[in-house]
Amino acid sequence: MEYFLYYDLTMKEVLIVDDFKPTLESIKSYLTNRYSGEINICIAENGKEATGVLDSNEIDLVVTDIGMPVMDGLELLAYMSKNHPGIPVIVMTSFGTPQMEERLKRFKAFLYLEKPFDIKELEEKILEGLKSETEGHIRGFSLPSFLQLIQIESKTCTLEIEYEGTKGFLYFMEGSLIGAKTTNKTGKEAALEILSLEKAEIDILAKCRKPEKTIDTPLHYLLLESARIKDEKNKENGSLESLIQEEIEKEIYSLLDSRNLGTKETLK
Repeated sequence: MEYFLYYDLTMKEVLIVDDFKPTLESIKSYLTNRYSGEINICIAENGKEATGVLDSNEIDLVVTDIGMPVMDGLELLAYMSKNHPGIPVIVMTSFGTPQMEERLKRFKAFLYLEKPFDIKELEEKILEGLKSETEGHIRGFSLPSFLQLIQIESKTCTLEIEYEGTKGFLYFMEGSLIGAKTTNKTGKEAALEILSLEKAEIDILAKCRKPEKTIDTPLHYLLLESARIKDEKNKENGSLESLIQEEIEKEIYSLLDSRNLGTKETLK
């Protein structure tokens, strides 16, 4: 299949981040040969190098691995949430499952590619991401999708979430959300307040600072409940966003029902 660009002729800047240099060089060589004059490929071998590229260039799209030394992909995404929230992202990971990929797609936050992949798959994702960027879609990524990456990677960490001039904390142990805290809430109630946010800045800390478990509800159920809370708020405001959220929620319930994880009635 032949791919081509559907948007203006302005040179697009794509940053690819991976700690395996031969992969970087191979991707850069292939795309440069295919899209000379249309796409410029920047490369970085870890998240720290990538932040320098992001801060000194007008990047249109980021493709990043998750498992990397010095500064991993999750830390890079956290940095982008605060400093470059509008840049579309393609995530490469070796630990995904078809079910998790489907969930990430439902939240429409970023494009997702499971390793190992054919370079033409990556090419297609990059063109899709650039096309969506010009149409105003896939702008950056959402907190729910970031949390599902934490789950995919079985990460143990504390997330510091800054929103509306205040801070909240989410505590993960080997990919499971075990606790949450805001100014005046803890546990599930605090988690739902944080997950219901429209916008948030993320800092990721290396350790789980709350080893005792205060949340037993699986993450995807909390995400569904938070989506319902946002939907109710949007309906009160009579916004178009509520209609969009309702359609996303229907799709999520349909997915869970098809996998015998419950129905809309049993999950309420």
